[in-house]
Amino acid sequence: MSTDNPIPKTLSEACEFIASYLEVFPRSQEMPLGDAIGSVLARDATAPAGLPRFDNAAMDGFAVRSADLTAGGTGSDLKVTAIIAAGEIGFHEIGPGQAARIMTGAMIPKGADRVVVQENARMNGDRVRVFTSASDKPHIRRTGTDQLLAALVGAAGDHDLIVTSGGASAGFADHLTQAVSQRGHLEFWKLDMRPGKPIAAVAGCAVLGRTLVYRLAGCKIAESDRLRLPISRSFSKPLGRTQILPGRLVIDPVRSMTITDPLPERGSASLQSISNATVLIVLNSNCGDVQQGDIVDVVQLWDV
Repeated sequence: MSTDNPIPKTLSEACEFIASYLEVFPRSQEMPLGDAIGSVLARDATAPAGLPRFDNAAMDGFAVRSADLTAGGTGSDLKVTAIIAAGEIGFHEIGPGQAARIMTGAMIPKGADRVVVQENARMNGDRVRVFTSASDKPHIRRTGTDQLLAALVGAAGDHDLIVTSGGASAGFADHLTQAVSQRGHLEFWKLDMRPGKPIAAVAGCAVLGRTLVYRLAGCKIAESDRLRLPISRSFSKPLGRTQILPGRLVIDPVRSMTITDPLPERGSASLQSISNATVLIVLNSNCGDVQQGDIVDVVQLWDV
């Protein structure tokens, strides 16, 4: 790590360090789409065309002009001048008093602004009588309603990450820190936070790990992932150290609002506390004792 970069000591400093100083070196290569399973995009992918590419019929029926329809849909007699099938290449146009028989997915002819479904039409030779009004559903899929031209269809991202657990921290048997130091750079490894053991491992994944994955994936750090909620009960905490509590979201029956409820303390090595938790309550280092109803930071656990 560069000596110009501050060494993080707190959880918030560690998150800021990852977001500010961690460099991402994307490696990209071109490959057929079918071979790209399991890969991530090196650049944003945008739609080369809108979908559908043209106004088309949503139902089998007759393309008509609203101006030719009778009030109340009592019946309009029109001359059929064309039959348009889906996938047909060509140009069609209808004028006053005309209609075109059209299939689902076919291009709407110029002049038409709606499709009358075939169930509401009576064909007789080259003429058709349609029973609909200008206020009925037009049955046309408009250009770009499924996907706009140049719409983002895939966001760029890149990741190369190894996650480990079970290190002995400051113990002589923590071989991982030695290996990292020998093969690369150990950016930071001690933070002023409690508790340790399983809860610390989960907290590291939920808070630091999420920040790290976002950064490596080339994504913006989502502050919205952290909630701000009232806490259900008071809690004693020393000033100057971040403390993380397993908790859950509950409804306050008095105020009818969501609050966060710390789970009973069972020790930092308790797997039961983590298995019953749905959130982590983050009590930051700049605050001391927390009173019931105080607003605290909450990180959701299992959407990591």
